[in-house]
Amino acid sequence: MSALTYLTDSDPAFKTDIRREEPALYKVEALSPFTYRMTEGVDTRRRHHGFLASNVRDVLGEDFGGWWYDEKSGRQSLAYNELTAVLWQAVRELSEQVTTLKDQVSALTH
Repeated sequence: MSALTYLTDSDPAFKTDIRREEPALYKVEALSPFTYRMTEGVDTRRRHHGFLASNVRDVLGEDFGGWWYDEKSGRQSLAYNELTAVLWQAVRELSEQVTTLKDQVSALTH
């Protein structure tokens, strides 16, 4: 058994146009996860879990850095690591909603 680690440059010195992540919960709600089998490659028998690149493009836009289109082959691909910050932002939004609801319940019970 072996494992690989993939590093992504994340030093601010290598980035420009840095902005806080915009609201993402509605985006996550619009992304539909699917189960599927691959039509080619080494693992066509097992069921996989993931997203359809076209759905991610429709929700996050063609400028989303995790969506790729190869003009030569016509294939779309995803870099799943690029979804992490979107999902993280959605979790933060859910956490804020939970805190607000807890505060409202607490106010009603006191």
